[in-house]
Amino acid sequence: MLKLKRLVGRKFLLDHLHKAQACFGQGLSLAVVDQEGQILCAAGDEKNMDFLESQEIIKSPISLEEQIIGHLLIRLPNECTESLRKNVASKAEFIIMGLQAIVESELARRAVTAETLEMYRSHAHLNRAVLGLNHSMVVKEIGESLLAEFCGHESIAEWGVVFWPDQKTGHQRLVGVSGRSPDDLFFSQVVESELFHSITAHAHGEIINHLTSDPRWQVKQSEDCALLMVPLENPGKVAGMLVLGISSSQQEFRAVDLHRASTLSVVAATALRNAILFEETLSIKNYNENILKSLSNGVITFDLEGTIVKVNQAALRILGIDADQLPGHSAQILFRETNAWVGDRIDRLLEMGKVEDVTEKNLITKSGKIISINLSTVPMLGLDGRLIGGLLVFDDISREKRVKNALSRYMPSQVIDDFLGTNDVSVLGGIEQEVTILFSDLRSFTSLSEDLSALETIAMLNDYLGRMVDLIFSNDGTLDKFIGDAIMAVFGTPLPTGNDAENAVLASQDMMIRLREFNASRARKGNRPLRIGIGINTGLVVSGYIGSPKRMDYTVIGDEVNLTARIESATKYYGTPILLSENTFTRIKKPLRSREIDRVRVKGKHRPVRIFEILDYVTEQEFPAVDKALEYFNSGMAAYNQRQWQQASEAFAQVIRIKSTDKPSVIYLQRCLGWMEKDPGQEWDGVTTLA
Repeated sequence: MLKLKRLVGRKFLLDHLHKAQACFGQGLSLAVVDQEGQILCAAGDEKNMDFLESQEIIKSPISLEEQIIGHLLIRLPNECTESLRKNVASKAEFIIMGLQAIVESELARRAVTAETLEMYRSHAHLNRAVLGLNHSMVVKEIGESLLAEFCGHESIAEWGVVFWPDQKTGHQRLVGVSGRSPDDLFFSQVVESELFHSITAHAHGEIINHLTSDPRWQVKQSEDCALLMVPLENPGKVAGMLVLGISSSQQEFRAVDLHRASTLSVVAATALRNAILFEETLSIKNYNENILKSLSNGVITFDLEGTIVKVNQAALRILGIDADQLPGHSAQILFRETNAWVGDRIDRLLEMGKVEDVTEKNLITKSGKIISINLSTVPMLGLDGRLIGGLLVFDDISREKRVKNALSRYMPSQVIDDFLGTNDVSVLGGIEQEVTILFSDLRSFTSLSEDLSALETIAMLNDYLGRMVDLIFSNDGTLDKFIGDAIMAVFGTPLPTGNDAENAVLASQDMMIRLREFNASRARKGNRPLRIGIGINTGLVVSGYIGSPKRMDYTVIGDEVNLTARIESATKYYGTPILLSENTFTRIKKPLRSREIDRVRVKGKHRPVRIFEILDYVTEQEFPAVDKALEYFNSGMAAYNQRQWQQASEAFAQVIRIKSTDKPSVIYLQRCLGWMEKDPGQEWDGVTTLA
């Protein structure tokens, strides 16, 4: 048991007693004695210090962990009244609380100090062990180094083994053995046991101090022993196992042993992975030549002087050159005569040491044939990071370029690149997929074309359609077809982007903005403005090449296509340039200025569709105070759906006061007035049927 005088210094105690004695005034003395009754220090009236003989003493215990380690003594004056005694006893309680706090604080400080020292020793030991485990890149040496931490001079185990899976078979193999270990049969039994698989599954180490008593050990007639088993983890799964053993029945593993083994096993698993990776790297190096031969890309390596070092079979085939014509020759001279741009790229690489890519560039072969290639110039760096040469990597894309040219009429270049990058042509053969369809149509085109000659009509249409298609392409859409002056575009074919609905809506707004600019240009020439309607819908379609053997087009078909055309047609009735279905609207992630226009039932569809108008693109001149107008409109729609015709009509009237040509508000105002005259009845569901 700790003694009081070893916990708290005499000077510190004396200080405390002097301050306490000052609270009592003259005539009182205080002392602290240890558990043996020896006075450690005293303070007070020197004539009143006879603590051991006096009868007028108040004695209070000082305890530590429920054991008394000393007392506080307060000697009272010889002539002490009962009132004084009670007062002193009351104050003594606070003094003893202070002393108790001092003792406990000192004990806590010592505990922290001891813990800090133990942590330092543990970290020092761990650091030494980590250095040992990372010293080698040989799997067996790492396994033995790990076992040396437990079966060496600081032995906690009589023997130990390290299991790690064989790279080819996946079976556990011994990569480290130490101490007087059992025979190979025992190790096989450990690996095949339910105990091994249980620890592997839970990925937590365990102590089994009585192996034969564990229900997961089902080997009969085996000797009892203590095992400590810790899994060695590969990223994402358990790979191997550290197994330590004690054959003696008098010894057991402790929790601290498991903690230490678990900590070092993390480091060991990393070291083993690195060692195996190193072995694999050495093995891969032996196959470099075969890899070069098997590549379909042409590869030429050269040193700092531009001298060709290595060339693979694909490079010889693409360039049409014999193998003995390249190694030892200058790469710049090889290309300078007919393909100077390649020589320039080699010079730039050796000068700047940076990767550069060139796509769809023509190259003339030895036979004079012109092919299209993608070329990359890649710097080769030494272990010190300095440039030691370079690589030319090129690929014959002549066939790919022909395909790209064919698709470029329908798709933006980025979509074509993504499609060609998948190497999956099945998407062109006919698949069901979710897409967003956009229909756009010119309003009053017949009357507009009456003022123009045939050539002027074609020129105007080509100018308009070209501007619109550019905007569809810039938003990752594909052109499905032109239907006279109408445009059908699809977003999400042949490959989805994850933002197809949003891209279609952005394209529609860009089209309205571009149309505004186009009309301004036409007005300056004295031409009439163009007006368009855009309908957008999202749903499942069948996409692929459709047509006859003589002519086929890549397109989409299905009910959702027909619904999109109906929604576009509804823009005429509602007087709204852009309408989109609920399926599209709910897929838009970015908040947009919008309003719900109606719930409609189109021809051939029984289920009503909610349609919305997008107004983010409008200017103050086109729609004054649009946000305030939307508040009134949405309020009117809420009242309308609740059959509150008067309240709804007032709200729609407010919108008309802001913009007299707002056709949706005019339509709803007329409906409200009609329902006020004749109620629609209980069967009314608020759905409008469109022809």
